[in-house]
Amino acid sequence: LVFLTSSITAAADYICDFYDVFHSMRYVDRLLVIRLTRDIDDARLTRLNADFRDILTPGTVIERTAALPAELDDHDEVDRPRLMMSFDNRHFARLHRLVRSLSDVEPGPPAP
Repeated sequence: LVFLTSSITAAADYICDFYDVFHSMRYVDRLLVIRLTRDIDDARLTRLNADFRDILTPGTVIERTAALPAELDDHDEVDRPRLMMSFDNRHFARLHRLVRSLSDVEPGPPAP
């Protein structure tokens, strides 16, 4: 969950890439809702489900959703596209990797 670099450019690129598609996340009841800056295509959603099923509770998938009732009540980024999942609440490094994989930029090795 830490990106070590001595390069200001690499640090800025890492942050910009992270927030390219990811906007924010919150829990609604037991579900993790990831709000996006823009929607992802069906192929990427299929790939997320294949690549990250190990961080979901058994028998669940990552799916698109509209704003949930609690988010509507809070007026919490209700117009943003969303993904919803039943996260296992253990594999936070893998969750970070999932968020990184939302953008079109594949993460490379840290800069020196």
